[in-house]
Amino acid sequence: GRGDTFSKRADLAMEVARQTPEVSFVMIMNPHEPEQQRRLCSLAPENVSVIERVEFHRVEDFYRRARVLLNTSTTEGFPNSFLQAGKYGVPIVSLSVDPDSMIRAHGCGKWAGNSVTAAANQLRLLCSDDDLHASIGARCQKYVANHHELTARVDQLAELFRSVRDRQTAHTES
Repeated sequence: GRGDTFSKRADLAMEVARQTPEVSFVMIMNPHEPEQQRRLCSLAPENVSVIERVEFHRVEDFYRRARVLLNTSTTEGFPNSFLQAGKYGVPIVSLSVDPDSMIRAHGCGKWAGNSVTAAANQLRLLCSDDDLHASIGARCQKYVANHHELTARVDQLAELFRSVRDRQTAHTES
């Protein structure tokens, strides 16, 4: 995501990495402000590799190889990153956001309640417990398939359009 400290909070991701030196991190951090980017990169502990840009068609490779997705944003709509992670069965550790209760109600990861220490502990757990990782990863894949599969969503949208058309037709005929 964007390399900032006010919305995406890359500085907090660096702090989670600092608290989990046994875990390797890849941060794709698109430069937002050059000076801030330099400062953020200077904060990176040794277990963090920062990549500034990834071509759109290569992003999927990173999700496919990821063990866990860490999200430190303050707010999100429904982040594509959650769907991309879920598509590959990658559990999510989210510092603050839980769109559509994907994490807490559907079991697609761990929610840290805005605690960096809790995020670090949850990330450590998901990286070390293969059975927990596999079960949460499977729930992520199932959630994405059940709630965001393209053909089913297109059918749902088409049905909505038909419903609006039918109501409009009934209204104009009355």
